[in-house]
Order: sequence, then C-alpha cells, then structure tokens
Amino acid sequence: LSATRKIHPGTISPHRKAKLVIIAGLALAVLALLLFILVPAVRRHFVRTPSTSHGLPEQTELAVLPFSVIGGSPADSAFGRGLAETVAAKLTQLSPGPSLMVVPVSDLTSQQITTARAAQKEFGANLVLTGFIERMGNLFRISYSLVDPVSARQIHAQTLTLAASDPFGIEDRVVEGSARMLGLAVRTAERQEVESHG
Repeated sequence: LSATRKIHPGTISPHRKAKLVIIAGLALAVLALLLFILVPAVRRHFVRTPSTSHGLPEQTELAVLPFSVIGGSPADSAFGRGLAETVAAKLTQLSPGPSLMVVPVSDLTSQQITTARAAQKEFGANLVLTGFIERMGNLFRISYSLVDPVSARQIHAQTLTLAASDPFGIEDRVVEGSARMLGLAVRTAERQEVESHG
C-alpha cells in the first residue's frame, strides 16, 4: 500500500504561496501605477490653483459692463461708465500676460451690451463683471459681481458703501476687489500704479 499523503484544509503548498505573493505584488504595482497616473488628473480637476479657484477659467476673457446707477443724477451715470473704464484698464495693467484679456468697454458700449449673456455671445467673454451704484445722500453703495455668462451664476460678489465725494478712492477699492475676485495678486508697486490717477 502506498503511503497516503494527508492534505489539511487551509494548507497552501510553498510553490502556490510563492505564486500568490508574486500575483499580489504585481497587483499592488499596477494599483500604485494607476494612482500615480490618476491622482494628478483628479487633483487638477478638483483642486484648482489660486488663479483658477472658485470656477475661474485658466484663460479669462473678461467683459466689464458699465455700472448701472439707481436714483442718481446724470453725473452719477457718467461716473458709472467711467468706473467701468477705469476697472477694465487697471485690470489689464495687473494681468500677468495673456491669461487675462479684457474686452474694451467702448466696444461693449458701442454694441449696447448690457447683459453677461450678450457679452458672451458678441465678444466671447467667459467672465463678466457687472455692478450698480445706488446714491444715498452723500454716500454711494456699490455692488459688483463676477458672473459666469453661460450659467448666469455669480462666482464672487462684493458691496461697498463709500463717500460719493471720493471718486478716486471708490475706483481704487473696486479695482482691488475685482483683482482679488480674479485671483490677481496686487503687490505694493502695482497698488501704487493702480492708485495713480494721472
């Protein structure tokens, strides 16, 4: 009678164990490779750099619409148009190269563009800065927002209450606030340039 080899349940031969270790190692290597490839792509999709945070596009085509005036005089309406011109010009100065292109306000005015959707349709703007000014005695309440013209969603918004007698101070505050909305870092030298009124 030949000796019968007993195989206990749960026992794995050394050869089979070595094969399982190799397979597990290969599986871990493939998983590590997939993570190495996919994680940066996922991070780029969900975690944006400061210049593209909060849904901002990497290449920005910005339209600054003239600020509407509520309860003001013709002079206040002229200031609203001039404020848009100043903001557009200063943001162009602050933009680091071609990542931010600003549609001339005069072009928007000549085409009678008054809405974010119209700015997107006529000039290809993918971000629009809109605002209004409300006169309250000797004060201006200025509300402005950065809008996605496709979804009509406000990305950022800010409201300021400032003395109407200080138009240059108003311009400076709106320019700096708009720059922050766009992720533009305003350094000291650039701030002095922004606050240069000619």
